[in-house]
Amino acid sequence: MKILILNDERWDSGITGYFLKVASLLAENGDEVVLGVRPESKSEKQAKKLSLKTESVSNFFDVRRLLKAHQWDLINVHTGRTHSWTVLAQKTLSQNKRRPVVRTRGDAKPLKIHPLSRYIYKQTTAVITASDHIRNQYEIGYGFNEEQLRTIYPSVSPPSMSSPLPIFRVGILGRLDPVKGHTFFLEAASQVLKEIPMVQFFVAGKEANLSVALLKNHAQQLGIESSVHFLGFHPSAADFVKSCTVGVISSIGSEEVSRVCLEWMAGGRPVVGTLVGCLSELIEPGETGLIVSPNDSITLGKAILRILRNSDLASRWGQNARNVIDRRFSPEIQLEKTVHLFKWALQQHG
Repeated sequence: MKILILNDERWDSGITGYFLKVASLLAENGDEVVLGVRPESKSEKQAKKLSLKTESVSNFFDVRRLLKAHQWDLINVHTGRTHSWTVLAQKTLSQNKRRPVVRTRGDAKPLKIHPLSRYIYKQTTAVITASDHIRNQYEIGYGFNEEQLRTIYPSVSPPSMSSPLPIFRVGILGRLDPVKGHTFFLEAASQVLKEIPMVQFFVAGKEANLSVALLKNHAQQLGIESSVHFLGFHPSAADFVKSCTVGVISSIGSEEVSRVCLEWMAGGRPVVGTLVGCLSELIEPGETGLIVSPNDSITLGKAILRILRNSDLASRWGQNARNVIDRRFSPEIQLEKTVHLFKWALQQHG
């Protein structure tokens, strides 16, 4: 297939990660893939590192130019803007230039429903959602059937060798943002340290709407500053995961697509997550980790303690998590499901 994949996001995000992963998988599969990206964006820079072909897309006219200049088999759009530009641009082209449009959505923003969006989706052959949490919004808002609307989770490749669990090291990985619940993580840490004083807590992630200084101050107020280590941005998620006994996702919102949860699981680590976004779709309570209510540091602390106090349970849950990655979230599964849907979309168009 000759596929044009569009994403005009400027920054690194869950959308960008999914976009690049599916493009890489399709290219490795032998499909001819061209990425329409915003110039100087993270998508463009990372696509070039992956040796993927790119074209500049910043507006409606750029999209129309690409649609007119090539005979694509299918257009896969990953943002609302590129979706609208593609549908409207195809209306200006001759019938033989119009191709099936597949919308992929992995956005944390709630789905908006209005007359223009209804029109855009009527011209859309199929929708891929990166979680059932997002899919449910479409079922309620647009009434797509099961063939048109499919959940295809992002994928991750586990390390070739599993690593032994270190002792009493608890990690949280992700940007420093109030929605990620770092304050609840620190408050849970203070509860854990009352029971097991030798536990060490590690915070990895760049500042985004929340400063390290503010979190350090909070840790100091809790009297746990000597047990909490702020690492800033970590260049290797896999290495950070490997250094921890258990991973914590203390978010109070977001997590429509949780790349970090899959990283913890792929690394063979049990995960304590909150009941937000898609986390309940990924974590199997009592098998690969635990789910707790958001905004509840006491329950979060108890869940962390349960895992730290039982190394056999932690190892077993970690291995289960790695097995779940192989069974449900492998690159092979993501590729197979994506190709199957794209071929279905082509049949509907033909």
